[in-house]
Amino acid sequence: MRGRYRLGVPLAALAALAALAIPMGMRVAFQALSLPLDPTAGVVQPLGRDALAQAVGGRRALVVGGTRGIGRHVALELARLGAHVSIAGRSAGESHMRELVEAAGGANLSAPASGAYAFDLLTVRGCVELVEALQANEVKIDLLVMTVGMWPDLEEPRTKEGHDKVLMLDVIARFIVLDGLARGGDKAVLQPDARVLSVLASTQWLPVPSQLDVLHAWVRGDDGYRFAGVHHMPTLMAVAAVSHDAMLQHAAHTHTHLRVVGTHPGVVPTDVFTPTVPAWSVPLLKRVITWLPMSLSPVKAGLTQIQIAVSPNVETRKVTYFNHDMEGRKALARAYDARFQKWLWNHLTEVRRRGLQL
Repeated sequence: MRGRYRLGVPLAALAALAALAIPMGMRVAFQALSLPLDPTAGVVQPLGRDALAQAVGGRRALVVGGTRGIGRHVALELARLGAHVSIAGRSAGESHMRELVEAAGGANLSAPASGAYAFDLLTVRGCVELVEALQANEVKIDLLVMTVGMWPDLEEPRTKEGHDKVLMLDVIARFIVLDGLARGGDKAVLQPDARVLSVLASTQWLPVPSQLDVLHAWVRGDDGYRFAGVHHMPTLMAVAAVSHDAMLQHAAHTHTHLRVVGTHPGVVPTDVFTPTVPAWSVPLLKRVITWLPMSLSPVKAGLTQIQIAVSPNVETRKVTYFNHDMEGRKALARAYDARFQKWLWNHLTEVRRRGLQL
């Protein structure tokens, strides 16, 4: 007994040290992969509940991807804080609006600034029709939040129009919605000084192709430069992130009345990875994610996005990027490349044109 006790003490001590060291090591590794701090953007100081409600109350918000995951919790929290909330997504409907009404304590959300818009954002036409529906309803928005996105679909990675699904939602759909809502002068859906927050920004190092022509090929989905298995996943996700960040840069240059924000959501246990992993593993993966030291719950992630969206920090640049700790960070270097920005914007404009001809 005494020998076993003596053996048990160091083993227990080692286990305790490992329990402390492993999460700490993961946190350090995550920080080591972070891109440099942006001292101009600074760190967002979170508002208390009353101050946040004062900042959000009465705002007219649209959450694209607001039916599930982080977007759903952004929409619910905005409603609780007194905003007029519209949501858009493939499954948006009356049940989601009832949920928003309940979240707002029964407040009236039936005004023109609020509604549910069901469109297939995996198609160019669906994205354009969302814009047209908002314009037809004369909706006015001063806060646009875009969270729509997905991980690679192993069984069917491309849309019926031939686009990679990840790039479609992360880049093409966001471009069409943002650009469409910002156009029209006095009739534009996005109002002067509106804020646009897009949840996808890099802020972390990713393996972006160094050669510009290779990056172009991945964005276009040329033969040999498209998702064909999990070994392509790091490159595809990097291409999506840097293209997203570059698109935001050019959007702010094109639509100078907007303040544009890209955010990294952190590690959040949602269903976004379900197309990539077996269905049986999803609950297990969610549980594992909740144990990670850098993870956020979907509720906390949604509130974090709102804190960033209303912060004065976003006024320091035309485009700012923040991580899940609300630290202003730089984006991937290629996102600041004016040549890539211009090429990408022209490419996305052509994708929109071709999609409407199908």
